[in-house]
Parts: sequence; structure tokens; C-alpha cells
Amino acid sequence: MARRPGSAKGLDVTGDFALDVKLKAMTGKLQLKLGRKATRKSIKEIALPQAKRDAPRDTQGRIARALVIRSLKRSRSRLGHTLGLRKGSFDPGNYWPYALEYGTKERHLKSGKGVGAIPKGKFAFMRKAIYDNRRRIEACFVKAIKEAIRDERAKGNTK
Repeated sequence: MARRPGSAKGLDVTGDFALDVKLKAMTGKLQLKLGRKATRKSIKEIALPQAKRDAPRDTQGRIARALVIRSLKRSRSRLGHTLGLRKGSFDPGNYWPYALEYGTKERHLKSGKGVGAIPKGKFAFMRKAIYDNRRRIEACFVKAIKEAIRDERAKGNTK
């Protein structure tokens, strides 16, 4: 996939030497811009529709409608996007979608009656959409970044 090297600005696509050479012909800022565009496009085309299909329908599709693409936190070593839920789509403190995704421990009522646990990974829909389609997402990323490079060359923004 793509990563930012630790010391220099720019982008390395691990495992694709020809693509790395094309990227090195551009400025570091432009490399990062193209990388962000490509990661967003690959998540949007493959993982988001899959997650929406797999999301539980118990809440009349509120979870599926609340799914959005989020940028990763700023980092010197990584860039990219992932899936998350739209802010404000559920009441504050309503962790139900996350409980389905990550599971819970054994839960008890105040009376002491056990109400069970949600098994970890059994109802996961966001992580499965990314992990199960990893190869397709990587192929889409490479295709998208090659298109972006071609477009930037046509504009004349390369060295």
C-alpha cells in the first residue's frame, strides 16, 4: 500500500517500483495529494458499498446511512482513509453500532440478571468490508493513483 517515508516528504507505494519512479518525478506535496485522492477513491468504490450492504438493519437502516469515509489522523508515517460513522448520527453515549463492530463483555442488569455478551467480530461490518476486500482495494488504489498521475502530467504539474 502507500506510506510516507519517515524523513523525506513524499509517498512510497510498497511493491511497485515503476509507480515509485513516476511519483519521484513529482513534488512531495503533489505526491501526498494524489495519494489521498487515490485512497479515498478506493475506499469509496469498494469498502463503503460493502459495509452499507452488511450493516445491521435493526434501526431502519440508520447505521448504513450514517457510514462515511474518514481521513486517518495526521501522521508523519501514514496517510489514507477508513470507514466510520457520521458525527451526531446517534445519541451521545449510544455505542450500539460500535458494540456490534467490536463486541462487548458479559452484561448484567441492576438486578443481577445476565443479558449476555456480543461476540467480538460476529456482527462486524466495517472491518470486514475493508479486510475482506484488501486486494481489490489495493488494486483500485494503484489504478486510481496511475490515473491521477496521468491527469497531473496532462496538466503539466510534474517536474
